[in-house]
Amino acid sequence: MASRIELPLRLVVLPGGRVHLSLRLPPASSGRAFLEWEVQQLVAHKPPGLMHAELLPDGPRMVLDADGEAVEGPLCGPPYQVLLRIQRPRSGVYWSEGGLVVRLLCGEGYPASPPEVRFEALLHHFFLDDLGGLPDLFYEVMQDLAEADAEERAASLSHLVGSLPGGEGGEGGVEA
Repeated sequence: MASRIELPLRLVVLPGGRVHLSLRLPPASSGRAFLEWEVQQLVAHKPPGLMHAELLPDGPRMVLDADGEAVEGPLCGPPYQVLLRIQRPRSGVYWSEGGLVVRLLCGEGYPASPPEVRFEALLHHFFLDDLGGLPDLFYEVMQDLAEADAEERAASLSHLVGSLPGGEGGEGGVEA
C-alpha cells in the first residue's frame, strides 16, 4: 500500500493558465512554537508506524548548581520533550503489543541541530548505548545530512520560482 506524502509546496493551475502557489511553512520562531507545529503536522499526517505523538508540557526540572547540588531549574525552555509511540511490523524483531516509546529531547539549537533520542524500553542493539540513546557519531551524521538537505531544498525552490511566469527565468524579474 503506497502512502501519500504531503509536501509543503502546493501548485495549482487554474482555468485561463493562472497559477496558484501556496507554501505551508512552520512558524518563523524556533523553540516550543516550532515543535508544537511539527507535532501537529505529525499527528495530522501520521507516517506508517506512528501510534502517538505528544509535546510534553514544561515542568519543574532539577539541575546541578556550581557546587554540584541538585536544585530546581527553570520551569520552561529547552530541552523540550516530545514523546512518540511507534509500532514496528509484527514480523519485526522489535515488535511489541503497545509499540516502542521514544523520547526526543530537543535542545536550544533545534531544528538546526538534531534532537537527542532515547528509547524508553530496554533494547539490546549494537548501535544503542547503555542508556538507550544513540552515540555521538549518529548526531554528527544527522547534522551533515540536515545541512545537505537544506542546501538541496533551497536550490530546488530557487529553480521552481525561476521557472514560474514572472520569475528569474521569465518576465518581471521576481527574486527568490
